[in-house]
This record gives sequence, structure tokens and C-alpha cells, in this order.
Amino acid sequence: MTGDGKHGRSHAGAELDLRGRLELGLWAVAWFVSPFYLVPQGLPQLYDLLLALQFVGMLLAGRLEFSRRANPALAMLGALVVYIALVGCVWAIVHELVAFVVPAFYYGFDLAVVVVALSLFHHHGSRFLRVTLWSWVLAIMVQVVLVSVMPPGYAGVRGLAFFNDPNQLAVYGVAGGVLIAQVARRVGVRSWLEVAGTVLVGALVVASVSRAGFLAFVALVVVRFTARPRMIVAGLLIGGLGVLLFPWELLPIDFVQERLARAAQESTSTLVHDRGYTRIFEYPQYLLLGAGEGMLSRFGQAIEIHSTPGTLLFCYGIPGVVLFFGACLRILVSASPREGILLLPLLVLSMFHHTLRMRFFWLNLAFAIISGLVREPAARSGRRGDSAGR
Repeated sequence: MTGDGKHGRSHAGAELDLRGRLELGLWAVAWFVSPFYLVPQGLPQLYDLLLALQFVGMLLAGRLEFSRRANPALAMLGALVVYIALVGCVWAIVHELVAFVVPAFYYGFDLAVVVVALSLFHHHGSRFLRVTLWSWVLAIMVQVVLVSVMPPGYAGVRGLAFFNDPNQLAVYGVAGGVLIAQVARRVGVRSWLEVAGTVLVGALVVASVSRAGFLAFVALVVVRFTARPRMIVAGLLIGGLGVLLFPWELLPIDFVQERLARAAQESTSTLVHDRGYTRIFEYPQYLLLGAGEGMLSRFGQAIEIHSTPGTLLFCYGIPGVVLFFGACLRILVSASPREGILLLPLLVLSMFHHTLRMRFFWLNLAFAIISGLVREPAARSGRRGDSAGR
């Protein structure tokens, strides 16, 4: 359901009723526990169940309501999910394997979470932004403590806290850094607190020993802080303090050096093969409409393609790529350049990991859409003022 009412109709000083407290409380708890993967990968985690409960509750209460200006981006994302479901159904029938349809349910739920975020912003405005920000900041602080005290859980050298995979920790850290950047300025958080949050997510990326995570974090620092000299100074001070306090004895320096050396020596052909890209060239017939996600035995290689664009191109063909990047472009056009460029670190990470599968990525897309909703009324108001002065 869409509406034309003011964004964030409840003001910061307005008293929250019981329903509002339940909505924001459930949302905050869901994202606070989101890093705790308590069951094997592929199964619904605790925060998935909480978000599903919130979606159903808001749906039954008629609270899924947001601005019509979000419709173009949502329509593109919705079309992508529908196309993914269509491709999955076709291959499920051809191979008599239901697993082809499962990804559509994951992506459909991700889209539902985006709708919940837009609806909560519509009803609660800046209060929703603050609740989201602080639930993430507290969760990130807990994760930093956990990776500092827990022994590395992957091959004895890579931190993962309660995630199933260290790369998930890296994606979580980068997504958290992007979210802090997306929200902090809008709710009046001081610059040094924003920098401190970024340093914390940097610690998570370091603990994950993810090369793609390193690149994405560097991109985040560049796009966020280079245009703001005061934040560079604060970043150097807080980052220096973080270097002094970080438990470097827990970081496998030899392993990090080995990974960096291996990355420098890897040929392009080795990288392409090890990350599953070769099937794009070996089976070009699937590039038109897609091969679907599943039954990797068809291609003689069990490894999945380690890339969102690569996975979309091979599994869902040219239409999948067009719909995904069309949605991203629509979001970027509606947001200001300063807000839109914050998605760059996620796109960098997406080149090396299938981030579209992770709910954190979709949450960042939701907040990018929200930044466009906040910007458009102000832009129109400015144009009216210019016209009146002529």
C-alpha cells in the first residue's frame, strides 16, 4: 500500500503508542541479533523469524504503507524477484527439482524486508532511523568483542564470530559501515561517533581476513571521509587508538601475508576458474535467459560463482542483470550524489561475493531509497523558492 502523506509522520518529540513501541522494538531486536547465526547456512535464522513476524503483523494491521515515490525502485526489484521465480519454476519443471524455486523465496523475503523498512520510516520518521542506527552500533560493538575473545573459527585463522562463514562477517561489517554513513548525518550523530563506528566495522573486516572485504572497506573510507577534512583528522585519531587497542596477537599475520602474496601471484585465469566464472564462457547458451540457481553438477564444477553480477548473468541471463542494475540506477538517480555513492563499497564487494543473498545488502538498498524520499521534497521546495524569487 502506498500513500502521499508526509514521510515519518510521527515527530521526534511525539509520544509513541504501544503499537509504535512494538514495531520499533521488534525491528531493533531483529537487527541486534542478526549476526548470530544459530542454525546451519540456508535455514532461517532468528532475525529472519522476527522480521517475518513483523512483516505479517504489519500486513494484517494495514501498516505496510509508504510513499509512492518509492514505487519505481520497488517495481524494478519486484520485477527481478518475479523473473527469478519464473526462471526457477521453468528449470524446476525441466529437471524435476524443487530446489530451483527456493532462491525466489529468499529474494522475495528480502524485498518484503525493504517494504517493512520503508513503512516504518513512513510511520516513524527520524525515530526509526535512530533506532536502526543504534541497534546496529550496539550489535557491531558486541561482534568486535566476540571476535576479540573467541578463537578464529575458520581454518583456525579467520574470525567469524557466530556467522557460518568469515566472508559473511566481512559483508556484515561493510554493510554496517555503509548503514552508519547513510543514517548518522540525518539523525545528527557527531562526526567522531560516526568515525568510531567505522573503525569498529573495520575491525570486523580485518578479523575476517577477507580480501574483498578489505577493498570494500577502503572504498567506504574513501567515499565517506575524503571530502570532509574534519572527519579525516578524527579518523586518524580514533583509528590510531584502535590500532593500539586491537588484540593483534589474535590476528594470523602469517596467514594474512600468505593471502596477500597469493593474491599478487594469482593469474587472471586462476582467479576466473577458482571463482566459478569459467562456466559463463563455457556455457554461453544460458546468458540469454539464465540457467537458474541449483544443480551445479550440470557444469562439472561444484563451486558457485563468487559475484552478484556473475551469478545474475549466468543464472538469470541478461534480463536479470538489466533488472538489477536498473533498480540500482533508479535508486541512485533519486538519491543525492553524496548518498548514492555510499553504495559503491557494496558494489565493490558484490564483484567478489554474491551479496544479493544477504539481507544486510537489501537493508542498505532500503536506506538508499529512503535517502531519495527525504531529498525529493526538499529539492522541490528549493525550486519553488527559486521560482518565487524571479
